[in-house]
Amino acid sequence: MIKLTEVTVSFGADPILDRVSWMLTDQDRAGLVGENGSGKSTLLKVMARETTPERGEVEVPRGQVVGYLPQQDVAHKGATLEQEMRKALVSIQELEAEYKTLEQKISTEKMGEAEQTRLLHRMTELMDQFRHRGGYEQDARIGKVLKGLGFSESEWKKSVEEFSGGWQMRIALAKLLIMEPHVLLLDEPTNHLDLEARNWLEEYLREYPYSFLIVSHDRYFLDVTIKKIVEVEAGKLTAYHGSYSYYFEEKQKRVEAHERAYEKQQEEIERTKAFIAKYKADKKRAGQTRDRVKRLGRMELIETPRYTKPIRFKFPEPPRGPHDMLTLKDLVARYGDYTVFDGEGLMLCRGEKVAMVGPNGAGKSTMMQILSGKKPVDGGTRKVGDTVKIAYFGQDAGDDLNPEDTVYEAMMKAAPFDMIPSLRGLLGAFLFSGEDIEKKVKVLSGGEKSRLALAKLLLKPANLLLLDEPTNHLDLRAKEVLMNAFRDFTGTLVFVAHDRYFMEDLPDRIIEVNNHKITSYLGDYTDYLYAKDGEARFAAGNAASPAAPAAFAQKVEKADQPKDDRMRQREEDKARSRLASKRKKRLEELEILIEQAESSLKKIEEEMFSPAVGTNYAKIMELTIAKKDLQQKLEALYQEWDKIQVEIEQAEALATHRLIKKDR
Repeated sequence: MIKLTEVTVSFGADPILDRVSWMLTDQDRAGLVGENGSGKSTLLKVMARETTPERGEVEVPRGQVVGYLPQQDVAHKGATLEQEMRKALVSIQELEAEYKTLEQKISTEKMGEAEQTRLLHRMTELMDQFRHRGGYEQDARIGKVLKGLGFSESEWKKSVEEFSGGWQMRIALAKLLIMEPHVLLLDEPTNHLDLEARNWLEEYLREYPYSFLIVSHDRYFLDVTIKKIVEVEAGKLTAYHGSYSYYFEEKQKRVEAHERAYEKQQEEIERTKAFIAKYKADKKRAGQTRDRVKRLGRMELIETPRYTKPIRFKFPEPPRGPHDMLTLKDLVARYGDYTVFDGEGLMLCRGEKVAMVGPNGAGKSTMMQILSGKKPVDGGTRKVGDTVKIAYFGQDAGDDLNPEDTVYEAMMKAAPFDMIPSLRGLLGAFLFSGEDIEKKVKVLSGGEKSRLALAKLLLKPANLLLLDEPTNHLDLRAKEVLMNAFRDFTGTLVFVAHDRYFMEDLPDRIIEVNNHKITSYLGDYTDYLYAKDGEARFAAGNAASPAAPAAFAQKVEKADQPKDDRMRQREEDKARSRLASKRKKRLEELEILIEQAESSLKKIEEEMFSPAVGTNYAKIMELTIAKKDLQQKLEALYQEWDKIQVEIEQAEALATHRLIKKDR
């Protein structure tokens, strides 16, 4: 528990926290939200006693341990990874050290029976505390957390100085989780995590035994981990008891109700003032006039609504592209002697929204560079369709900006004429407001340059967007703007993101890059997890066991199962149904494409042997090349059809088994 009473913190003349009174209670699972610069990080620092408020009190019960993860600037040194983790368990190790000291003392020193009894009692207490606090599970706890956050066992003996900045933040988070404090204060804990580590943290926090308060710009993460949202706005805190999605809707309702109440009161004030002005000289109505003057004086004024204008950005309508937007065949990609891909293939189709997933270092950014043409292939072919216009956002996109431009100039130079009036609003959505738009690019931070490069990219009417981690450095409002724009985008979108909200809402296909392979999965990220879990079960020889997606908790078949389990069961059933529908739809599309390709191939073969072509070797060569390309395309379509057909048959077999098991 942490209690704040009349806490005030100011930066300059304006208070960022203004007489805040609030309490984080035991077992609270809360998310902290608010616009950029509203005071979220400041509040966490005050609660962690990293910052002393100008006024007010921060009360923390005696003996309560508070763990705080800052947003950045964490570095470790002078230890191996394992040694650094053991520092988080120092209180347990002190119990063990005291026990061994007493044990040594009893065995080597002469003492009276009363003293010996006292020491034995103390040793018993120490052993009970050691066992209760998980002393016998130290290695298991360290191993669980390090594995979950993406550290391999081979890295345990690695010096912490060898880890990069993002991994330094993971080390700091790992230490906190291993320590298991009574209160966790986490400022953007998912910023430096890939999807696998982020999913693990989500599950870990669901089972966390104590309270936590999290600042996060990941909407899905907040939805599944917290039960209360606390909003920081205008120096005040407002609590919403529910998920982020509940807060998002309830906030809008409250804003609208506030606006209606304010407008109604203003109308009443105007009517009252008009009556007073009209009849103030009329002696017959003097009493009525005085009553209205008193009523105005007693009226408790409703605060002027703080209105944040919603920003709706829409991409310029891209040119219509061909069905086959971009094709990779027999791809080979290397860095020196290291081979990233060897003999892989991929086809991107018109209108697809594709998410790319895979462990860090598996080759996602390499694949995006190959798709964009930034990295040439070392073998195989990369074929871009006619009329395809590519826009690429890489993790170093900010480096391409002109350092002498202002933020506004950089946008204006790239904007179509009819979009210039809306540039300030778009920049505001990407956290550039007020005087920020007059800053020179050369003085911007790396994150600011990245945001500006992304905003600038969105102005281009490309029909193939390739975005490598576009959600980094964006707050929830900016992500919502981006999400809405992507939903309406009619071109082809390929993106890498660690934001689960994007991964669930946008893609209709997932491309997995792992172990030098490229594998496609129809559906969104939940469908992908479901398919991967099914693959793992089949690989383990459990084809008869019903597959359950890793995103869901364990399945319980009993009729009297708890409510949460029944809800998970329904979610699992919905995921299966949605995936089955998408598979069948894609199978129908493939059958049409195969029929069209076979018809085209037949026409080419007929033309090749027609008398009209005869000995026209140039025409024969042209038709031969076209025939080869079409045969390759047909082969890829056949392979995808076979893969989906097998998946449908496996799913139907599992469904049959599930029904039989349920009947029993």
